[in-house]
Amino acid sequence: MFSRQQILYSIISDGHRLLDLGQVDDRLTPQTFNPRPNQWQCVVRRAQQRRGIIDGLVRQWLNYQEMSEKLRRWLQELTRDPDVHQPGEPVALQEARSLLGQIQRQQGVYILTVEAGRSLLLTADARAESTLQTELMEIQDRWRHAHHHLDQQKRELHGLLKNWERCEKGIDVSLEKLRGFKRKLSVPLPEHHEELHSEQIRCKVRNYLPLFSQFLSLRRQQVSEKLNEWAIFNEKNKELCEWLTQMESKVSQNGDISIEEMIEKLRKDYQEEISVAQENKQQLQTMGERLARASQDSKAAEIQHKLTKVSERWQHLLDLIAARVKKLRETLVAVQQLDKNMSSLRSWLSNIETELSRPIVYETCNKLEIQRKLNQQQ
Repeated sequence: MFSRQQILYSIISDGHRLLDLGQVDDRLTPQTFNPRPNQWQCVVRRAQQRRGIIDGLVRQWLNYQEMSEKLRRWLQELTRDPDVHQPGEPVALQEARSLLGQIQRQQGVYILTVEAGRSLLLTADARAESTLQTELMEIQDRWRHAHHHLDQQKRELHGLLKNWERCEKGIDVSLEKLRGFKRKLSVPLPEHHEELHSEQIRCKVRNYLPLFSQFLSLRRQQVSEKLNEWAIFNEKNKELCEWLTQMESKVSQNGDISIEEMIEKLRKDYQEEISVAQENKQQLQTMGERLARASQDSKAAEIQHKLTKVSERWQHLLDLIAARVKKLRETLVAVQQLDKNMSSLRSWLSNIETELSRPIVYETCNKLEIQRKLNQQQ
């Protein structure tokens, strides 16, 4: 078409040139060459239409061949792949959805492939028609062979997904119940002793619900720990009172150590013990005040009495240590002064002994001299 188009344009051009030069028969006019392009355009349009039909058929063939080849490979893998899911085997949820989607997609591909093949039969020549019919029969035979297995697998996957949806709905309902029950159990524990006992009884009554056993166990544990705080308070109070008794005894005793060592113990070692016990006393005070607010009047009065008693004994210990230190320091000063006085006395006695050890010398031997010596010695 392209090469003939160039020849046509060359003929028309030469004809007009010869007409202009007057070298042609008078019967030939410019109109002689005018219809040719129109006729040529009709031929071009018919050729383009023909080409469009051919391109469309080629695309149909290519599309059919691509779909049939993919479907054929999938059917071959389906029959020989040992990893393909078999009926009754367990399968993951995502894998089940993927398998179901794959089966549905391949079923659509099978329908489109057969329709494309049948459409091509309308325009195929004898040889192509024979080949196409053979291929279609082979595809249909393979599909029928695999259809029973695929249909059974699809029903099983549908059932699996429906069961999963039912389970999800059941889980959602149970989860909502659990959330509601958790909200009830998340309510702050009561503070009063009697209310805690009532809450403990309610937890025991609810124990027949196995779904909430874990929450109930935790709640019971929290209530028991809360109730156990009264016993813990009494135990801590007892321990602190025993420690105060031991400290009072230790502070009051001298032992086999010097006054300086005893003062050092009172100022350093015992103070370290008191600093550690001070934290325990503060914790006991805080716990007791909180429990007193959560108890009835009689119980609160008992707790308050114990706290007051501990505070009084604590202050008594501090006063005892201060008095003990003061007394020991006074004793130390007195001992030091005694040592000084004893030293002076020893010096005097030594001098006197020296004087007395000397023989008495009389200047004159008369009564007055003897009396003077006697007075001097006295």
